[in-house]
Amino acid sequence: MLRLELSYRGMILVGLAVLTIWALMELWPVILLVVTAFILTAAFLPYVEWLVQRGLPRVAAALIFLLAVLGIIAGLFALVVPTLVDGFHNIRNELPEDAKAVRRVAGQVQRRC
Repeated sequence: MLRLELSYRGMILVGLAVLTIWALMELWPVILLVVTAFILTAAFLPYVEWLVQRGLPRVAAALIFLLAVLGIIAGLFALVVPTLVDGFHNIRNELPEDAKAVRRVAGQVQRRC
């Protein structure tokens, strides 16, 4: 028979490990937002500093750069989304014909076997 002995220190360590894992799972959305904010801050800082050196106040430089980035993202969405919608419409319209072609090929393969 297997006998498991665990000291008080071991029980405390196991309890702390479980508590830490639970806390990380509960706080994961907040941790993810903070890490993302740090990454974006590190990425934007050189450009904001460049605008500050050109004489803009720091808040204005940060807002201008943020609006520029958001404008670029919006422009990319404006380019990509219509193409995706057209592609999905083409798939929807051509799907019955493609299904008939697959059935025809499957029937020919089945007859040969």
